[in-house]
Amino acid sequence: MLLSLGHGERVVLVDAATPADTQLRIAAQAESDRKAVTGADATEAPRARRGASATGEGDRFGYLFPDAEPLPVIEAARLDALAEAMAEAAGDVTRSGIPPLMTYYGQFIDHDITANTDRDNGKTFTIVGDSIAPLPRDLVVSGITNLRSGALDLDSVYGDGPLDHPLEAVFRDGPRMRVGQETDVTAKFPQMERPPLPADKASDLPRVGPLVAAGLLDPSAVPAELRTPGLEPIDSRKAFIGDGRNDENLVVAQLHTAMLRFHNAVVDVLPAGPDRERFLAARQFVRHVHQWLVLNDYLPTICDQQVLQAVLDAGAPLYTQFRQARAGQVPPDSMPLPLEFSVAAFRFGHSMIREGYDYNRNFGQEAKIAPDASLALLFQFTGKSPDPFFGDPTLPNNWIVEWSRFVSPADERHEARPIDTRLSPTLLRLPNETGEPEDLMKHLARRNLRRGWLLNLPSAQSLIAALAAMGLPVGRVLTQAELLSGATAEALIAGGFDAATPLWFYVLKEAEVVHGGQRLGPLGSRIVAETLAGLVINDPDSFWSRNPAWRPADALRPAGVAVESLKDLLKAAGVA
Repeated sequence: MLLSLGHGERVVLVDAATPADTQLRIAAQAESDRKAVTGADATEAPRARRGASATGEGDRFGYLFPDAEPLPVIEAARLDALAEAMAEAAGDVTRSGIPPLMTYYGQFIDHDITANTDRDNGKTFTIVGDSIAPLPRDLVVSGITNLRSGALDLDSVYGDGPLDHPLEAVFRDGPRMRVGQETDVTAKFPQMERPPLPADKASDLPRVGPLVAAGLLDPSAVPAELRTPGLEPIDSRKAFIGDGRNDENLVVAQLHTAMLRFHNAVVDVLPAGPDRERFLAARQFVRHVHQWLVLNDYLPTICDQQVLQAVLDAGAPLYTQFRQARAGQVPPDSMPLPLEFSVAAFRFGHSMIREGYDYNRNFGQEAKIAPDASLALLFQFTGKSPDPFFGDPTLPNNWIVEWSRFVSPADERHEARPIDTRLSPTLLRLPNETGEPEDLMKHLARRNLRRGWLLNLPSAQSLIAALAAMGLPVGRVLTQAELLSGATAEALIAGGFDAATPLWFYVLKEAEVVHGGQRLGPLGSRIVAETLAGLVINDPDSFWSRNPAWRPADALRPAGVAVESLKDLLKAAGVA
């Protein structure tokens, strides 16, 4: 249960000069977050609460090509200059054709499979400073443990502790998942109109205050991470979910809410039986639907079609080799994740985030309250905001999302931003981030570039050469002129990045050049498709391992819906 993980928090290694195994032992003794919030032994707590990094438990990270040319020490100002050149300029947004829903499903997927690659202990794993010295790759691999299960198993929804752990048991009400209730703000905004769906009032994440008020949570057992600063537990607005990052912005929070409701819709069509058996059956089906949608809806939307098909036809050979190479280093059922994916390629979604959305009839084209929902407001209306919901105890019902505006890319207003080398202004001054120095922690592009360099990710050119040597050549490589096109050329040349390009930047640039920002290019598609498809293909509990031809509608039709897309899932959940 990842209660409240913030970017830039707690990395457990302590000293680069100390051997990695010694560092881990020291960290295990020093890590302050090793005790279960119930007061039980740390061994009884969910993995993320007992400090998986320190104990060596959990799924590992690794490098696809650990022997690739290492990066040199670099002046941080060179990376920062490139980051500053990535700011979106007025009028430069073009059509992507990608539904905005996929932006946030990508974030939801990321939170399901990875955590702990972007935290800072101010010592070894720090991106702060005038220069960035890349860490030895063996130190990175031994020192960072994934705080999520690498499998696409929805531990971000269901939790990662024992099924009957006192806290995680509160997630459930019999076989069903708890869903939070909205706050009616009609009296404050008489011009507003509540969106018609969901038809009931269960439109928010479950939150700590109402759970304490209902006697489901002992206020003395509520940890600091789950308390709204300055308020008692009974007034806390923090979400009580398997991964607190899913309350970072309102769209992903509403998507998490839809997943909880979808689980309950599945329970409703299961045969009668003991609660535990019905919960487990529903969880398995929802997990399989999630995996199926990743392979059959998400990846086809964001990947180069030829690359994706080649990956599926060959059984994700790059990821499979990566996992097999770690067979003696991780548990047999472990799903390690490539750092090239987690720290670079899969962060392509940051460029897809729009500065504002046609969100619902109150904050959209009807302008009952405002003409759109700004990205800043979408951060404001979460439990992680410094002033959550402007004082309301739960989500105000004028902020319920209307998913119909996020699933049909009919025009630019209803599309994700293109996948390109531009980021929305709010992402360069993130409102809910903390840490020192503030200008660094709130600037997403600077953080991404510094983090990739610190973790010694191979350059894009090194990866392209390594893939070719493996027999998986990248069919379309950017020319020098293409790489240097646009507003980032000066920063690329000044930083020396035209010859050794940071992987995250290259993935964005090739999408921009090769596909006009409408999907990933060949290198980005290879890394993303190999990893996500590889997680499903190599998982003995996945739908693929049981029957690659399986389709959700062949098993169940929640709310009478044949689920063949993420849009169908939302319909079955009663929110679209």
